[in-house]
Amino acid sequence: MNNTFDTRNYGLLKIMLLSLSFIISSAILGSYLLKSRQSQRSVTVRGLAERDVAANLGIWPVCFRVADDDLVILKQKIEKQRNVITEFLSKLGFKSTEITYGVPEIDDKEASNYRADRKLRYAAQLTITVRSDNVAGLEQALQKSEELVARGIVLDADRWEHRYKFIFTELNELKPAMIQQATLEARKAAEQFAKDSGSKVGNICHATQGLFSIEDTHIPTKKHIRVVTTVQYTLID
Repeated sequence: MNNTFDTRNYGLLKIMLLSLSFIISSAILGSYLLKSRQSQRSVTVRGLAERDVAANLGIWPVCFRVADDDLVILKQKIEKQRNVITEFLSKLGFKSTEITYGVPEIDDKEASNYRADRKLRYAAQLTITVRSDNVAGLEQALQKSEELVARGIVLDADRWEHRYKFIFTELNELKPAMIQQATLEARKAAEQFAKDSGSKVGNICHATQGLFSIEDTHIPTKKHIRVVTTVQYTLID
């Protein structure tokens, strides 16, 4: 009986000691983590980088319309105006590889459910697109587009898809330098914060890069690029 009692007491004592050890260890670990978190102060700042660049690609969809009651004559009108536009663009220095021709869209008033008050049965629309890195040449072509109107060509520039565009395509070449600049600006902000709080800037805890944006300016051929980086630094007392 005594042996059984001693064995049970020993087992209970062992369990109690293990539980006490676990409680003490947890308390010590919790205290360490609390002190560690308190000692690792940080600051989160943002850095901005901006650039103004010139567009290096121009796109101009030259859309025109013709109408007639006879399909044969309609086709002749399309060919004539197409040749006039091609000649106009060629004289301004655009290569044949920079000019693409769309398929004519022909609307038959008699076959259409929508019967607008048209004097002529057939109406056709054709788009000739200029895509070139000769941005200055495309600007000149746009300024002289009234010459096409003077030659009887009805240009359709009201729709969004028919408006000219100037684009900057070399963003990847600028990204490394702009990210570096944004990070330096973030570092400056962190150093100012640390100075005001009587601390020093430590290592980077976390950093995220924002999206690059290319924005239009009041000059169609000029673009504004910006990126914001968010950086978290440790603060050292």
